[in-house]
Amino acid sequence: MIVTGDIKLGEPWGDSVVLQCPGCGQDYLHHAEVSVFDRGEDASSVIKTVVAGSAVTSETVPSEGSGNPSSRRVGLTIRFWCEHCTADPVLTIAQHKGFTLLAWRYRADAEAKDGPEAA
Repeated sequence: MIVTGDIKLGEPWGDSVVLQCPGCGQDYLHHAEVSVFDRGEDASSVIKTVVAGSAVTSETVPSEGSGNPSSRRVGLTIRFWCEHCTADPVLTIAQHKGFTLLAWRYRADAEAKDGPEAA
């Protein structure tokens, strides 16, 4: 089941802070894919551009079901993988009436990973 959650930050790292996994609270997250959703206000379609490694795709898709975190305008998602669990977290960034909204989408039934990468 996919749920949404609050953003939690870990210890400072230089001039930055560390983003924590919403599934397990650990710090070891890796970027895997970035999606940009370009949508005119309340438009019925959105231009979805996905960057995953060296591959880039762009297509116009229906707004409903597109994965856009904004219900009315533009949005971004950053897919991560966690070294410690199977939450498959996606950080969402949405615009709403001048506000920038941050949230997580992740698997509520995440399990701890076994093996050396989970250390």
